[in-house]
Amino acid sequence: MSSHHHNHPATPGRVDSSTLLCGTVGLLLAVAMFWVGLLGKGDQRILDMLSQPVFRGTDPTILDTRVLIGLTLLACFGLSFAVLDSAGTWRRVVLGVTVLILVAALVPVLAVWEIYFPPMMTLVGVFWSWFCAMMYVSHHEMPCELLGAKPTPVKTKKVDAPSAAPAKAKPVAEQPTTTKAKKKKRKASDADDKYKPKDLIDG
Repeated sequence: MSSHHHNHPATPGRVDSSTLLCGTVGLLLAVAMFWVGLLGKGDQRILDMLSQPVFRGTDPTILDTRVLIGLTLLACFGLSFAVLDSAGTWRRVVLGVTVLILVAALVPVLAVWEIYFPPMMTLVGVFWSWFCAMMYVSHHEMPCELLGAKPTPVKTKKVDAPSAAPAKAKPVAEQPTTTKAKKKKRKASDADDKYKPKDLIDG
């Protein structure tokens, strides 16, 4: 039986509630894996690698667990919000990679002051928060994408205005001959008749 795929419009997404969801998932997974002991081996291996070249065999100050949880919380919720409120897949990928690099860079930076930052909890939390946010935006249309979309131009038909019918020229009315002109004409004819023979006048 063949299955037909229909292109349905994406469901509108929300930034606030989805940020809480993705950040909480990443934070809880990281803390749970840390307390179970799945991340302890990774932190210990990194400490052994830095022991001789950086700490020179001395025991560094290890960040407290509460500080690690606080940093993980900020990183998880901050990255989730940034990914959900950024349009474009390449921006979201760059954000995730950048935060992972920054977390890893804290290890050698703090080692300068002989402070060891166990990065595994924060790295795991950041990864899962970023993964959940990417899955969410792949199935939802976020507000930032709606704002950045160009409106579809509406095609309008150009309607020509009806041409006005040429106005008919009004016939110029002939001005009637005035009474004075008629009287003058009669007087002129009477004056001419005086000098004509009587026979012609009677005829």
